[in-house]
Amino acid sequence: MGPERCFAQDDLYTTEWGGIVNTEIEQFFFGDLDSEGKKAIEYFGGFKHPSVNGDMLETFIPYMSAQKLRTPKGLATLQAMARLGNRNLT
Repeated sequence: MGPERCFAQDDLYTTEWGGIVNTEIEQFFFGDLDSEGKKAIEYFGGFKHPSVNGDMLETFIPYMSAQKLRTPKGLATLQAMARLGNRNLT
């Protein structure tokens, strides 16, 4: 049990349409953000002042902002904002 499993929920973004289960939403929605975000996390993990990479900061902020959507609470918030009662529609 570590940070990557601490708040994890299996199949959070799995949808089902007419009996067909789709698990690709996470990959397509967050794939590029994860790839670039990983680089930013690694950069700031070894950050030494006064060096600063503005591109990494511009990558880090949206990556961290998107993390709330990747939780049950964040998905529920998005569902409420969109006024959708169906998880598949959200």
